[in-house]
Amino acid sequence: MGINVRSHGRVIEQFRMNMTLIIDQPVIFTRYVPLRSDEMDLFDSIEMVFSKRS
Repeated sequence: MGINVRSHGRVIEQFRMNMTLIIDQPVIFTRYVPLRSDEMDLFDSIEMVFSKRS
C-alpha cells in the first residue's frame, strides 16, 4: 500500500506504507500533504495504491 504523487502525468514521489488490510474491517486514512499556494498547479493528483498479496 502506498501513496503516489503525480505531476504532469508522471509519478514524482511514492510514499510506501507497510500495512496489512483485512476484508470487511474498516480503516480510516488521514494524510496531510503540505503545499504552498504557489505549488498547487505543480501537482496533478495524490492517489492511494494497493498491492494484493498472493
